[in-house]
Amino acid sequence: DLGSGAELTVFAADGQIGDARFGALPDDDDGENARSLVGVVRWGDFTYVFNGDLTGGGKDTPDVEAFYAGRMYAWVPEAGANVAHLGHHGIDSSSWASWVDRLLPGEEPGRVARVGSNASYLDAPADEVLDRVRGHVGAVWVTRAGSFTGEDPILREANDDVVITVTEGGGVFSVSGG
Repeated sequence: DLGSGAELTVFAADGQIGDARFGALPDDDDGENARSLVGVVRWGDFTYVFNGDLTGGGKDTPDVEAFYAGRMYAWVPEAGANVAHLGHHGIDSSSWASWVDRLLPGEEPGRVARVGSNASYLDAPADEVLDRVRGHVGAVWVTRAGSFTGEDPILREANDDVVITVTEGGGVFSVSGG
């Protein structure tokens, strides 16, 4: 309970969602990323989903995203999220089609994605990830685009933190970039 009716729920971690387990995860960085916490903040009609560095099969990582995607209906509405945090800084090991299609179904220009990028991920967000969310969101907000990221009309680079403001009761939200 975050107050005023807003709730935070962590519904997946360590390759497990509810009673279902992904299986063996490697004991390396890919396995650590696949163990990321996945959660949702809900306030009225507003839904924000975050997934840390969760892996989706790209770059030979475990496809935990697809495993979770078909099992998260108890936590994320069928209509998807208003705002989704794209996994692992938006690099191409995460935010694969099964995950994007579940979290951001159909076309909704008002929906946005948010990516935390930094200089250690020079190609973030990856063009392939931007292509996967294109048509599902109106914009992808980043704190700072990687130096190898091309100019893309869907990309919004913030001058500071990406701030999501939700009206009382979660009916309307806006995004700004410092």
